[in-house]
Amino acid sequence: DDGDDDDDDDRGGGAPRHIVGACEDMCPVAERERRANAAELDVLERVWDATQSRGDRKKTSAQLAVKKYTRIVDDPSPADVRTRAALTRTCEHLYSLLGGRARYGDECIPKSRWASTRPEDLPLLARSDFLWDRLRGVRQDMSLQGFNSAFECLHTGSHTTPFAL
Repeated sequence: DDGDDDDDDDRGGGAPRHIVGACEDMCPVAERERRANAAELDVLERVWDATQSRGDRKKTSAQLAVKKYTRIVDDPSPADVRTRAALTRTCEHLYSLLGGRARYGDECIPKSRWASTRPEDLPLLARSDFLWDRLRGVRQDMSLQGFNSAFECLHTGSHTTPFAL
């Protein structure tokens, strides 16, 4: 041992290691491209094509795609973890998908027609499943970075409170 502790990231006492997120988008580029190529975009993440009256299953943008929640098996790359600013923008975007209200009257649209329904006309059930998953991913990124103080959590997640209620 040369006494150089620069590469020692152990904080002692079994304290958890936290990383610093580097992703400035709501969804990391690699995930966004992978899900677009595999046609795994949620209807709320698709670019709407007015000529076809539906969202393109393989087309999205940095302003629409939101990182999906996935279980972490290995140490995540900082490039896959969103920064505090990106998490705040993500929460604002997700809350905006509610339209500031929870519309219950349009629940009669069958699930088979959700893909051809404009995002703002989707029933609450379709939007809530998406929001629940994506907000779970936000909480995960906050936890990975050690954002655990009440102020940090409230500031970043303040827009999610109305949805949770």
